[in-house]
This record gives sequence, C-alpha cells and structure tokens, in this order.
Amino acid sequence: MAEQNHKNWKTTTLDKNLVIECLPPPSPPPPAILMEIETLWEKGKKNLPTLYNGYIFCVDHLSAHHITGHWDQFSHLYAQMKNPKLQKGLHLQSLAVIGLILTPEGIVLAKRSQHAFYKPNSWQSPPAGSVECRESSPPLTRSISLSENLLAEAEEELGLPQDTLVVGPALVAVTHPNASVIDIGIILTTSLSFSQIFHCWKKCQNTEYSELALVEFERLASSTWQTHFPELIPTTDILIKTWQKTTHHFLNQ
Repeated sequence: MAEQNHKNWKTTTLDKNLVIECLPPPSPPPPAILMEIETLWEKGKKNLPTLYNGYIFCVDHLSAHHITGHWDQFSHLYAQMKNPKLQKGLHLQSLAVIGLILTPEGIVLAKRSQHAFYKPNSWQSPPAGSVECRESSPPLTRSISLSENLLAEAEEELGLPQDTLVVGPALVAVTHPNASVIDIGIILTTSLSFSQIFHCWKKCQNTEYSELALVEFERLASSTWQTHFPELIPTTDILIKTWQKTTHHFLNQ
C-alpha cells in the first residue's frame, strides 16, 4: 500500500509495560446534544437492528507508556461518527483492539461485511473490536484487559477457542483520521492451520466478515501481495510492518 494512504493515520509505538488507567466519566452532554444522539441512534437501529448500546472505553490521553480514559455509551460514539460536528461537544475516541493472527503458514486476513456501518467491504486482520464492558453499568474503576477483549472477539467473530491463541504484547496504537477510533495492534500466535481456523469461522456462522484469506509468510516479503486485498485498512498494514520490524530486530540481536 502506498505510503500516502497512511499520512493521516497517527501511529504510536507502544511500550511493553503499557499501563491503561480508567478514570471517572466526564459530565453528561448538554440536552441539545443528547437529543441529537437519540435521534441518530434510533435512525441507526432501524437500518441496523443489531446495534447494541453497551459501554465502550474512550481514550482521554494516549502516550507510548500510559493510556487514560473512561467508560461511555456506544450510542454517543455512534452519533459522533455519523455527525462529526458532535465531536466538539463529545470529544470521544474509542479504544479498540485488532489482532494479527500468525498461523504456522502465514497471517489471516478478513473482508468486512458489506453491511458493516464502518468501512464495509474493507480487508483487515481479525479479530477486531471496541474495548467494551458487557456489564449493564460498569464500575468507574473497572480494570482494562486488552487480551481479554481480543480473545473474546476471536471467539465471537471466528469461533476460535481462547486456549488456541497466545496473546503477545501491544505493539502499536493507530488513530483513525476523523473516525474517533484508536486501534491497539496485538500479535496472536496459534498452532492451528488456516484450514482449521476457516472451519471454526464457518461453524460459528458470524456474519461480520464475508471472506477469510491466508497470506503466506513468503508472500509477505513481496511488495505486491496487497494488490490482492484492495481497501486494506491502514491499521493492518501498519501492524504487519511493525511486527516485521520487531521480528527482524529480534532475529538480528
């Protein structure tokens, strides 16, 4: 992928001892913004009935060593993404996790469904999803576990049992331009073959992805492999390059 496609995607290489701190939420938005949120949310549910208004973790401050944030309702972020003018009043940046699964043969990519409300039909590395709390009312100081969220996404999206994956450290944070999302890229390793992963994905019948593909390690060395995956989300490309640099540095120590 050409470098210019990444110029608006801010990248932060993360420290291996990254700390994530949960702070109390800010004051509620003013009534006018709340009314706009409600209008956009109700309209969104009509078009996509599976939308669920849970609690997501939103970033207040990000550095290589430390992330602070708070829990907020997904409907607030959804409205902000639908109407970017709300960002001035809400200032929300959702924290998300995205994995790069290393099989014995290569890496796994997935094509997002045409019905996805964000970047439909784009290719990315699965699993991926917002850091969320499945409780009805999250404690203000509830701890944040990136690995727990990523493993839960792998089981939900791909049908992979959590004991089949080994979670590595968080490598990089990537801020989406004008999308109010910060991805945390993490390496996942597994002894499962791609065919076994494909079987698990088909069996779980999750419709978030329409296709699954393997990119062999040998192909990754070529500069042309991405031509087979148009609309590859830059976060995935950045994560792959960061992993390659980390692996090269380790092998040459």
